[in-house]
Amino acid sequence: VGKIPPHRAAQTPEERAQELVYRALEVEGRLRVKLAREALRLWPDCADAWVVRAEEMPDPGRQVEFYRQAVAAGERALGPKPFAEDVGHFWGILQTRPYMRARNGLAGALWATGQSDEAITHWQDLLRLNPGDNQGVRDILVPRLIELRRDEEAEAVLTGYPEDRSAMLSYSRALVEYRRSGDGDAAQATLEIAVRGNPHVIKYLTGGTAMPQFLPASYRLGSEDEAQLAAAALAPAWQASENAVEWLRRSRRLRKKGIEETRRRVKRRRR
Repeated sequence: VGKIPPHRAAQTPEERAQELVYRALEVEGRLRVKLAREALRLWPDCADAWVVRAEEMPDPGRQVEFYRQAVAAGERALGPKPFAEDVGHFWGILQTRPYMRARNGLAGALWATGQSDEAITHWQDLLRLNPGDNQGVRDILVPRLIELRRDEEAEAVLTGYPEDRSAMLSYSRALVEYRRSGDGDAAQATLEIAVRGNPHVIKYLTGGTAMPQFLPASYRLGSEDEAQLAAAALAPAWQASENAVEWLRRSRRLRKKGIEETRRRVKRRRR
């Protein structure tokens, strides 16, 4: 009707705490931490407030502790019912999202501190809770699994998203296939699909082009930005795979040679 509905003021401690978190996300530095602490004084089970504190904590060990507090708070706030009844579409329930954010953050902090097995367990369980993967967990999990040489688990995740043709997963598929079958037709075909989707990734993975100092915050499919993000995540896995980077270089040279020959044939026909 052309009128803005009146905003209902937060009334419960939980609502007031969440409003403080929203305010904290709009500021930086010490004020952000102060607002998160105030939120936790109002409601100790405010998972998002614990996440803010974790994100602002420079000490890696304490950051893990804060993320653990965030996950525990999220579990208490939700209670057992969603974990029993809503597995498979967890993200679709608004109340679960602070918990999901907290757990994803915990997995990242664990990985950064060398606790890789526990980190992998959290990411895998996030996909179990929400296979739709609104958080993009698969883009984090698959490169990590390959890096740890847990190829069967990586392939299981990839199989669950056959329509995902992003550079991250396409080049992961190529690497898994190469490690399984070597430089054969299957690996070449898988790599060709990846290159068609985003040809820029190879030059970053092989060192032909230097990575930028700062990674992009967003991307579109097939772009240089996507290539940089994919290469940054996948580089450790490719470099740890025997002869894999050299295989990429060789494939890139052959591809360039094929393109040049095609261009020459087209020119001859036009003459």
